[in-house]
Amino acid sequence: MGLTRFSIAVPTDRLRSIRPEGIHAVTCSWVDRSAHHADRKPFSTTPPYETDDGRVAYNVVTFTDEVARTVQDGARDRVRFGRMEFPARSLDISVAEEVSWDELLETPPATWWLFECLTPLVIRSATFHGVSVTPGTFFGHLRRVWRLYSDVTIDIDFEEMGLIVDSHDLETVQTVIRGHPISGFLGSVAFRALAPTPDGSVVLSALARLAGLTGVGSRTTYGMGVVRPKL
Repeated sequence: MGLTRFSIAVPTDRLRSIRPEGIHAVTCSWVDRSAHHADRKPFSTTPPYETDDGRVAYNVVTFTDEVARTVQDGARDRVRFGRMEFPARSLDISVAEEVSWDELLETPPATWWLFECLTPLVIRSATFHGVSVTPGTFFGHLRRVWRLYSDVTIDIDFEEMGLIVDSHDLETVQTVIRGHPISGFLGSVAFRALAPTPDGSVVLSALARLAGLTGVGSRTTYGMGVVRPKL
């Protein structure tokens, strides 16, 4: 049981007829077959990007084997983009990476973690009106994802580890998702454990690696919260 990163690209001969938003809508419909009522959707996406050969693509990361299978099963269907209908296999869907939860715990332990925010990081805080980046909100999101979808138990107390924001170079940005303005952060943020324990360092490093797969914060199913961890 683990996470799967799919790369989904539009073949060059279809670029004029398929918009990236259409690909996103179709693949999200596949995932919703098994997770329509989930409190937190068991997948995340990246925004569209251009491949080296000029195609339009984006990544979908599924958090469970069941959801990964829905993507693979959906790829066998016929899909509709506007007035066009053709086999989903016309899309170039491939598995780019597979990582088990046990493999995440094999990440080399550290006491300092740096993240580069590649798309707006949107983290809502219950104690602050707006968005904020704190050890509890950032790693707390990842801990919740782990506990919801992993079959491997972890135990971590951020306060006991003395987890702090060590440095940051963040700027507030505005983006629009489905017609709604959203505030988030771009830039970099680093966290440090002032009272690390061997087990705690293993868990935090695993969560840091998880961030690079699932994204962090809200709206990750729309490409927000894509981060690159320095491990």
